[in-house]
Parts: sequence; C-alpha cells; structure tokens
Amino acid sequence: MGPPRRTKTVVNFDDLHGKEPAGPLPCGYSGFTWCENAWFLAKGYYSTIQTGRRVALFNAHGKTISFGREAAFDLTGLSLSLLWVDAARVLIEGSRKGVLTHTRAIAASRNVVIRPELDFDGIDQVSLSAGGAHVMVEDISVILGEV
Repeated sequence: MGPPRRTKTVVNFDDLHGKEPAGPLPCGYSGFTWCENAWFLAKGYYSTIQTGRRVALFNAHGKTISFGREAAFDLTGLSLSLLWVDAARVLIEGSRKGVLTHTRAIAASRNVVIRPELDFDGIDQVSLSAGGAHVMVEDISVILGEV
C-alpha cells in the first residue's frame, strides 16, 4: 500500500448553466459543503469579462462565503474579480479543525480577473471575504486526497 492518492481538481460552476440565473449552490456541490451565502450567478448577470465561463460563484449580499469538506485538501489557486465596485481587498483564509492556518489578502478590481496562486496545504475549510463588496469566483483549484 502506497501513499494516499491525491487528485488535482478545478471546481468551476459551468454545469449550473441553464438552471436559474442565480441561486444558492446545491447541497454537496463538487463534494464540498457551502455556506448559505455561496451562490452561483449566470454570465449575463454578472460581468462583461470575456473568460469563457458561463457561471460563477459569488458572495450573496456581499457577505463572507465559505466552503469545506471533512477530508483535508490543498487550495492551490482561484480566479476572481469584483462585481459592481471598482476595487476592494479580498481576504482568503484556510483553516484545519477550526484553527486558522493560512491567510492571504489580495487587491482585486472590477472586470479584471486575477489568479493568485495559493499554497494552503492540509486545510478543511476556506473563507473568502471582501468587506461587503461582491466577488465573482470563476474557478477554484484544489488537490483532494482520498476520503
């Protein structure tokens, strides 16, 4: 028996295209537990950015969003932009068993997708906040271990 198998995964939200223009993420979407502020938003409603994505994650009501799973994972990156405001600071935090282990603050802008590389190893929870600004997340890159 070797080391546990790890799988690189990109979570995007395109498979939610055509359901509704916006709404809460489905329970257990992509194997994660999502907070009630984690919503999807269809392209025609969020931005003029030409990225190829048809649906994005956004923080409903400008509130903090979080997602996690029981088994630890690594957060290696995400693609995000602001909605409806020109600039804001986005705080990304990772924790394991309720203990904050990783923090990264980034400057984000409206209609400009940024892709910060992250090295959040061995976490089970991620939170993302922008001080009341709305954030669009196109995709999330993770490395998953066996459950």
